[in-house]
Amino acid sequence: MKIKLCLVLLFLTFQAQAVRVCTASTPHLEFCQKMKHLGTSINAIESQSVLMRLDPKYLSGMAESINQTTRMLAPIIPQSVATHKESFFRLNQLSLQLEQESLQSNPEMFVTANRISQTCTSCHSSSHPQGQMNWNQLFGNGWGRITLECNSVGKNPYLCKTMNAIAANYNHIVTASIAKIENYKVLMTNAREILRLLNDLGAKKFDHMGDANRVKAEMDTKEVMQLAAQKNPLAFEKARNLSQTCMQCHNQVASNVQRVSWNSQLK
Repeated sequence: MKIKLCLVLLFLTFQAQAVRVCTASTPHLEFCQKMKHLGTSINAIESQSVLMRLDPKYLSGMAESINQTTRMLAPIIPQSVATHKESFFRLNQLSLQLEQESLQSNPEMFVTANRISQTCTSCHSSSHPQGQMNWNQLFGNGWGRITLECNSVGKNPYLCKTMNAIAANYNHIVTASIAKIENYKVLMTNAREILRLLNDLGAKKFDHMGDANRVKAEMDTKEVMQLAAQKNPLAFEKARNLSQTCMQCHNQVASNVQRVSWNSQLK
């Protein structure tokens, strides 16, 4: 039960981060929402390193996401954070480089992906506060912290990292919806990775979700991929609902989430 509850908390925390920073009362709401989406792009890219994956197609899709988001952010930068313009330009150029390297299956793509991450975290960290609003929350819990907890005594690190990778890709779908960013290639990238991770759990006989829930999640994800391939707008609506099946197996403990301190679970 403790392992399941921890995984629920990790999954729900990822989802909650999609909306908790940018609310209706947030100044420069559109900028905040797109910055949050950029943050989930970074988390998604970093998941590949954590999982020891070499998937050029995935990095190519995420590179396009970063390229598109930085182009949309540049014209709406608030004056209070005008210095971000240079960072957005640098990220945009790095995303183009990452996409080119991915198309060539150049192993240097991991170096470029790491530079993308460092470009953001060099500003958004606890040692670099961003004024009255905690902009650092836009990037949520980093993989360094998650990996540390997944490797702690009593936890299954493979299952924990895999579930968080699923959550990272789903969260990228959610923040894209909130930021009103629609991109079929990027959606296909996220859905394909979610399906791969679900298939992998099944092949390795993890029963965390239960076979019925896992198979349904796989079928739902395949439907999203088919709709995305057809460039059918329903793909985005179906994608936002992907978490419903995954969370069905957590319902028995989800009611406890609000009563348990996130910090206490990390100790």
